Amino acid sequence: MTEYIEVNGAKIDRVFLKENTEEAKIYSWTIRDVPKEKDHVHCMVCGITLVSNMSAPTRNSKGGWLCNYCYENFIKT
Repeated sequence: MTEYIEVNGAKIDRVFLKENTEEAKIYSWTIRDVPKEKDHVHCMVCGITLVSNMSAPTRNSKGGWLCNYCYENFIKT
């Protein structure tokens, strides 16, 4: 049976969270605003929608995007 955990207001499959967090840890993350020409992107860990000019910083790498919550709670060392 699938086990869910709540992360940043989203229900996430526990295995999905673990695998994506492990993958995100291998990338080098830079604070970067979502480009205005993109409608939106999604956090690779929790899946929330990220848009340009968010109040909290977003991070980007070759692996994708992270919200501030997931970076601070799962990736930052």
